[in-house]
Amino acid sequence: MKGSYLALALAAIVIASSVLLIYMQQRRLKKPEVLGVYSYMYRFPDRSSPADWGELLAKLKSAGASIVLPFVIDASGYAYYNSSIVPRNEAYMRRYRGDPLRDLVERAHRSGVKVYAWVVIGRASRVVLEEHPEWAVYDVSGKSCLEKATPSGFLYLNPAVSGAREYVESYVREIVEKYEVDGVVWEDDLGWPPYSDWGYGPFTREAFASWLGVPDLKWPEDVVEGGRYRGKFIEWRVQVVTNFTCELYRTVKSVKNIPVGAAVSPGLSWQKQLMGVDWVEWAEKGCVDFLSPMVYHRDEQQPPIWVYWSLKDVQRALEGANVELVPSVGGSLANTGSMPPAEWVEAVGWAAEAGANRVFVFADVCLDRAGAWEALGAFMRG
Repeated sequence: MKGSYLALALAAIVIASSVLLIYMQQRRLKKPEVLGVYSYMYRFPDRSSPADWGELLAKLKSAGASIVLPFVIDASGYAYYNSSIVPRNEAYMRRYRGDPLRDLVERAHRSGVKVYAWVVIGRASRVVLEEHPEWAVYDVSGKSCLEKATPSGFLYLNPAVSGAREYVESYVREIVEKYEVDGVVWEDDLGWPPYSDWGYGPFTREAFASWLGVPDLKWPEDVVEGGRYRGKFIEWRVQVVTNFTCELYRTVKSVKNIPVGAAVSPGLSWQKQLMGVDWVEWAEKGCVDFLSPMVYHRDEQQPPIWVYWSLKDVQRALEGANVELVPSVGGSLANTGSMPPAEWVEAVGWAAEAGANRVFVFADVCLDRAGAWEALGAFMRG
């Protein structure tokens, strides 16, 4: 019987999607009021080659975009602004000969474009972690990410360590104090590493045992899948990440009342299990002003209408929470570089049809490869 019910449910979804698609094809997809584009500070993938702000702003104008989201710290933890806290990409800075973020903000504002700093939270450079090895995450066997590479190769901060959190909060404060940014968006690395065998180590053991009140833990047997305290371990990790998210929110708001958002996966369950991320709780506690679900249909091997249904699922999960949804559409360069311009328009349109007034596009390099800037502009101006 279960199989029959499942088959009927799937058939209902397919029929509903088909009816909606036919209806939307008979009229033009809705457009959002505001479009934003994530951008790299460098000419991707060459991190030593500065981007041309005039060229970027011209592309934004052609697409009808009024928000730019520059990646101010790269995935390896190096800054692309004159930071006194985060190690800078010196090869890039030597070629730029100035302060790239200050220049971008000033030029964008003169063009009527807002700047939301897109900020890495959970990763750090080797320079930082070698100076503070106690901040590093460990795998289940007891090796730190300085000793053993993570699956992505990136180095991760342990969000339970106060020193690591203070480091992140200090550079978030620096960005907001030093630059006239109009908002901030946390990278989706906020939380524990997204791998089941990472996020352990001696500090984690001690902190969790103290929280649980059970000093004689069998580590890691008690907290891995099937362990007697696995559920409590996940609960604690969620609490750690939520508290950190709220600390970051207060840090920004103590300096300037600008919007604070976070890029998140629309898949809540796996994020809670692996990363300790509960974006419903963030919204309910008022620790974000907006959430940006990354509804990347091509990365999920889905048609563009999947954006609509995925966002509806997110809305149901957030029912009653006072938070804006600003979905991110697009996806990895490998999957979207060949995506037809019309499909980019569809992804943005389906996000708007789901109720989004603002939509972010990931990312400038993907739009370059796909040649989709002008198509988006025609849609936004139409």
